Amino acid sequence: MQDVLFKEEQYVFGGVLPVFFMAVFIMIAIARFRLAKSSARVAGRYNKLTFGIIALVSLVVVPTLATLHLETRYYPRKVEYRFASVLSPVFGGRYEVISLDSVVKVSVITYDPSDYGGWGMKGNEHARAYTAAGNNGVMFTFRRGKQFLLGTATPDSLRHYLPAHYPFKRQHQPTGGSL
Repeated sequence: MQDVLFKEEQYVFGGVLPVFFMAVFIMIAIARFRLAKSSARVAGRYNKLTFGIIALVSLVVVPTLATLHLETRYYPRKVEYRFASVLSPVFGGRYEVISLDSVVKVSVITYDPSDYGGWGMKGNEHARAYTAAGNNGVMFTFRRGKQFLLGTATPDSLRHYLPAHYPFKRQHQPTGGSL
């Protein structure tokens, strides 16, 4: 097993936003439950279904989105990446691999997310992108001309890291390309 040279986690939703959504869903569930208890017209089955849906969203969907992040690990001859969340240990979430044997150029770039259709997993036959937030990334160019953009929250660290560890042509580009 190779040693990890550089590791990064970039969260899709940071700060208080996920906590806010979870609090809203819990308040809705409590209000719905109290309304159903006080109202004779609301059927018990309907109340349980509604409460179950709200509980599912509160306890599964919101924490999953709150912990959704892009993990990137740089090794001497490969780069591994994946989107992961609190459910990754349960459902797998295996790493995808970029073999550096087929890479001809690596660049730390600043890009416009709208050029790539926003953040997330995007792509076509010529280019792919895995981005979580922000407008910085590492652009890998392969021998056959295809490109792959991997988002980063630490462009300055990678500008220092890449030239020291990766043996091919590198350059900083001010803007990215389109998918």
